[in-house]
Amino acid sequence: MRKYLRVAWAWLGDEMSRRRLLRLCLIAGMLAGLFAHGFMFANKIPNHDDLYYDVDISGAGVESGRFALFFFWKLFSNLSAPWLNGILGVGFLSCAAALLSDAFGLRRRWQALSLTLIVVVFPENISLFCFMYEAHVFALGVMFAALAAWLVPRGRFGWLWAVVVVVLATGIYQVYLLLATGLMVIAILREVSVGGHAWKLTVRCAAAALAGLVLYMLAAKLALRLTGSALNQYQGIDKMGSLDVSAIPTKLAQAYGTVFNYFIADTPIYLTKLMRLAQGALALGGVAAAVWIAVRAFARRQAMDGVLALGCMAVLPVVMAGIYFMGDDISVHSLVLYPLVLLLLAPALLLPGLLEGLPHPNARRVLAVALTVVCAVYGLWGAVLSNQAYYKLYLAYTRSEHFANRMAARIERTEGYVPGMTVALYGYVYGYIPEGLVYFEPDDTYRFTPMAGIITELDYINFLTMPKLLTRMIGLPVEATTTWQPQTEEETAAVAAMPSYPREGSISMVGDVCVVKFGTLNP
Repeated sequence: MRKYLRVAWAWLGDEMSRRRLLRLCLIAGMLAGLFAHGFMFANKIPNHDDLYYDVDISGAGVESGRFALFFFWKLFSNLSAPWLNGILGVGFLSCAAALLSDAFGLRRRWQALSLTLIVVVFPENISLFCFMYEAHVFALGVMFAALAAWLVPRGRFGWLWAVVVVVLATGIYQVYLLLATGLMVIAILREVSVGGHAWKLTVRCAAAALAGLVLYMLAAKLALRLTGSALNQYQGIDKMGSLDVSAIPTKLAQAYGTVFNYFIADTPIYLTKLMRLAQGALALGGVAAAVWIAVRAFARRQAMDGVLALGCMAVLPVVMAGIYFMGDDISVHSLVLYPLVLLLLAPALLLPGLLEGLPHPNARRVLAVALTVVCAVYGLWGAVLSNQAYYKLYLAYTRSEHFANRMAARIERTEGYVPGMTVALYGYVYGYIPEGLVYFEPDDTYRFTPMAGIITELDYINFLTMPKLLTRMIGLPVEATTTWQPQTEEETAAVAAMPSYPREGSISMVGDVCVVKFGTLNP
């Protein structure tokens, strides 16, 4: 057994050429991505937003400050095609891992594989792929963030190219500005660790991030003017860029608290026990690596570099949870917290360089093995978690679709109904479960509730989503209660006398409209 372990570790520890290592990242990323997310790619499992935007995301593009999202969505595919978008998404994430491996000078198989697993199997990628209509473009934004960190130190004008990439990443999804900035902060830490020109790199990174932000805001305004649109109020996007200075201490506390809770005190309920342990170990490893970098800088009597390392440590949590600084009406969910992956990436990006500086080979070997094992555990159970979440969504959608089919069959049997006639869903209370549908959780109750995109039957069967389900998936022309109301006293009385679906008489002709009495009106 020891012989095989030594052979395996010799293979993992083998130093590779740049080209071979990049190829390894791409292949490993695609395989890990298919293992973790393949179920979502092989099935059409829409959530609430996917039902709305599977053929049109105009409202979630330019009007949300995401002009690049709209452009690349049109460039690749204007349909929510799961296999196409899924494969493209995993490919872009794998490219991101390859770029980071090259940017941080990783040259051994265990280093590249550890990094790639985290990038591809990070649990918040589940939310990314649940919004399948834009998943590939979101993944492209992650790749752009990695590309920005790769470009900054490249030549005299590399940082200028990084500015362009930062604008594109931010124009896809605003939080990718934070992801790109955070990767630059980690790159500065690495530069301190190797005794390089850390302050020069800091100036370039700051210039790339700030210039990228300014140009993004100008580009977003230009896109609005060219399309004749205005920023919508969703998540306070219309107030993006405005910040009350007096609120900064509160937002700093929120940022630090979010990072601490996510990794240590109040980890997400959907994580398995092993993932919580692995995640905590990686987070502590990232902190330990940063502290050791600062200590070594002071030990080398490079006080300025040591101060810079401490500054990076202080800034990184703020960047990871920087969503709080982007507006006041922010709903914090897993997608906007994607930059939290930075603390998991930190040990994989920093430790390899630090290990080379350890004098004792056994210490290097033990730490390398420990990091590899932790990343392997995190990646394997992350894949298990992904499949659990997708199966949960699959059950919720399948049950809701069958419910809609039964409703459609009864609508078509309604006396006076003519194919093509408008069907109105009338009445609604959020959280109302119609008779005939038993709410079901295959695992721990409400386990996946905090995960954006993993919705329940309650989210499918309501006046916003149900019409889309009946129209797009079943083929009936349906209006929600917000677009149809009784026009006369007789119609009002007739609707009031109807019981709630699925009871007998809950579907009836009212005038020239087929009405489904769906719950009760929300006061």
